[in-house]
Amino acid sequence: MAEEQNTAGCSEESCASCASAGTCTSKKVDMHEPMNMYSSIKKVIGVVSGKGGVGKSLVTASLARMMRAKGYNVGIMDADITGPSIPKMYGLHEMAVGTEQGILPCEAADGTKIMSVNLLLEDEEAPVIWRGPVIAGVVKQFWTDVMWGDLDYLFVDMPPGTGDVPLTVFQSLPVDGVVIVTSPQDLVQMIVKKAYGMAKQMNIPVLGIVENYSYVKCPDCGNMVFPKIAPAVIVGVTDGDRILMTKYADREYKKYALIAGFTEIGETAEQTVEREVMEEVGLSVENIRYYKSQPWGYDSNLLLGYFCDLAQKREIHLDETELSLAEWVDYRDIPDDPEGLSLTREMMITFREQKKREHSQR
Repeated sequence: MAEEQNTAGCSEESCASCASAGTCTSKKVDMHEPMNMYSSIKKVIGVVSGKGGVGKSLVTASLARMMRAKGYNVGIMDADITGPSIPKMYGLHEMAVGTEQGILPCEAADGTKIMSVNLLLEDEEAPVIWRGPVIAGVVKQFWTDVMWGDLDYLFVDMPPGTGDVPLTVFQSLPVDGVVIVTSPQDLVQMIVKKAYGMAKQMNIPVLGIVENYSYVKCPDCGNMVFPKIAPAVIVGVTDGDRILMTKYADREYKKYALIAGFTEIGETAEQTVEREVMEEVGLSVENIRYYKSQPWGYDSNLLLGYFCDLAQKREIHLDETELSLAEWVDYRDIPDDPEGLSLTREMMITFREQKKREHSQR
């Protein structure tokens, strides 16, 4: 039997001279990736949320702009690999340049240095359909291979959820703290608590929580205007006689649903349809058609229903932070809905009945 190690009172100084230093399991392992030799970064701040569509990229850009206005050298790492938006927010459309020493980040008009996967693609609208380990590897390369130069602050805009990318950033980068972005809806706040819990479990300080979409305050009179609705889309993606049906991850609701998500600032509802489908299942769509809307008082939302067609036959790439299942269902297999309350279920039944009529007329 191996001799039990007494690790009480261990410190870095005592470990250096300990006879069990080579085999001791209590010693902390540093998993941080080495910074590029041409980078000198003082503070790394992550911007996270558990839910998409809460304005996380807007908060990232706002924090960076504020620190830049105060005279600090600032950079943004766009770690939302499958849904990058930072370059477009800054009006950047050129490609980043690489040298033998590494990759040079693009520089915005205000001097903010930015690296994003969209700055490496010839077509900025091309979908990024990669599996988790590949995406995590790219995020690491944004740290090890990008020549950031001298920065006072590097803000990391992370994708929603608690999956591969947030885990990679927390383990591989020396994150000094995170800012969590949420919105007033009860459902969103419940999911965002997961991101808060992840940061706590990994000993990452939470610097603050931003509740977006709460109100707008007039700088002149101080009047506060509160939002009346939070637009969200429900998307019926169809392919012939099939419709794409999903099930949520980590929720009590276990019945079939459709692709859904909140509209971000600056987006049209149709753009939200395209983005949400790509983010959640990795598919591109076309022929987007408005169906109807439904006020949803439970969360103070306005639900906008859309149907669209599959643009290209591809394998489904599931975002497991949002969904536990996504599969094509034949119209004949769509179950009845005795309650008839939700726009989602109505759209499923509408698709089924439409297909029945089409086949009966043939």
